[in-house]
Amino acid sequence: MTVSTNPLGGNGVIITGTNYATLYAHFGTKTEDGGIAPGITIGSTVTAGTLIGFRGDSGNAILPHVHYSILDTSLNDISEADFRSHVPAFNVGDTVESTWGPCK
Repeated sequence: MTVSTNPLGGNGVIITGTNYATLYAHFGTKTEDGGIAPGITIGSTVTAGTLIGFRGDSGNAILPHVHYSILDTSLNDISEADFRSHVPAFNVGDTVESTWGPCK
């Protein structure tokens, strides 16, 4: 996977894989404020579990958070069906949630 900085939505990274890309946005403006993790630069190679950044409120964010999107390899939004194939369910506390829809 390759890391690119400065996507839409303030400070963040786009990680490109073979079949899709993931975007993480609104990191803080510097490491002390929850920015991109030390050592993560344009062209960095990362593996699962690598710390890439910290939540923040850069870009048009009102409150600190991390925006997460799954994109196709051309960096376009994918369909709900494609999204569900990557994230069929997730944990909310002690509950596994599988009846949800993407935000638009």
